[in-house]
Amino acid sequence: MLLQAPALHPTQVASFWIDRYPVTNADFKKFLDANHYRPEDDHHFLKDWKDGKYPSGWDTEPVTGVSQNDARAYATWAGKRLPQEWEWQYAAQGNDGRVCPWGNAWLDSAIPVPDKTRDLTAPPDVDAHPQGASPFGVMDLVGNVWQWTEEFQDEHTRAAILRGDSYYQPPDSKWYFPKGFKNTEHGKYLLMAPSKDQAGTVGFRCVVDAER
Repeated sequence: MLLQAPALHPTQVASFWIDRYPVTNADFKKFLDANHYRPEDDHHFLKDWKDGKYPSGWDTEPVTGVSQNDARAYATWAGKRLPQEWEWQYAAQGNDGRVCPWGNAWLDSAIPVPDKTRDLTAPPDVDAHPQGASPFGVMDLVGNVWQWTEEFQDEHTRAAILRGDSYYQPPDSKWYFPKGFKNTEHGKYLLMAPSKDQAGTVGFRCVVDAER
């Protein structure tokens, strides 16, 4: 039985602004200090932080251990929102259909060196790989942490499309999540509960509508 690929169709994307970098630990701490936010179920929330503080030297690393609800709360506080998946796509791809945010040829220096160790380590700084910039100057779109986009629902599930892939690539993990370095690749994350959706390899960035 042959399956047909879904038909392509143009999508009108309204003008928007997108964060140049993913939200960092320092950014997220400002949010926590301003309103003392804490999720109702905080089992895995900011797992690497202690007493409301991230480890020394982690200022410009992307914040992780946040659910989609946590990311939304930050975005609302900042006067922004999470991107739709197609907005993230446009920010990475531009108008020329490039394969990766920086172009069509693979560039090792555009992304962090993959971490293939057994234990999860801290992600790299968000500004460490300027050669990975998209046509619009958006940085760190791929290769550091997966990034939340806004939720969608179908008849059976709640899910979010994750974009950008992760620096953490433990051996024999291909069964867990497909690669997502290219602009044609993504991960689909089934949403179960906020405390189960918080992960050390997932962060986010925000957008704001250009005309409000």
